[in-house]
Amino acid sequence: MKKIGSKFNVVDSVQFPIINLGMVRGGFGGWVIPPEAEASVLIHFHPKFAFKELEHFIISEIKSTSNIKFDLVHGCDGYISQTSLTDKLVESCQKIMGGRPRIRIFESESDANTLYHKGGISSIIFGPRNIENAHSSVENVEVSQLINARNVLFNLLENL
Repeated sequence: MKKIGSKFNVVDSVQFPIINLGMVRGGFGGWVIPPEAEASVLIHFHPKFAFKELEHFIISEIKSTSNIKFDLVHGCDGYISQTSLTDKLVESCQKIMGGRPRIRIFESESDANTLYHKGGISSIIFGPRNIENAHSSVENVEVSQLINARNVLFNLLENL
């Protein structure tokens, strides 16, 4: 992890490279080191780096030290792509909701991240509520927030 951190860290960012080891298959029990294993690995990294670059680094590091077969799952984090569409979405938010939305790196998984990193397709992540409580026991969205988000998106489409 130290090698990944030193190679793929962005000093002025809150986004530090993270590797989440998912499912591991293989072996005979907790007391035996298996001759071979398989694992799913989820990686998060700053959008400054290309997925292929990080993928190559991780594969090289793991192959040099073990006999683990693995799949990298998803493998990207958010990005900031300031485009005219982003500007129009901000205008719609200001008109409908009276305030400016936060424009920032999205520090979690999203299909938009995959579209950008693996397909080169710029995307915007937008929705009601803040992300802080997402996927937690206190996750919630008020109906009024859904209505506001719908109105913002309708306004955006009307102004394209």
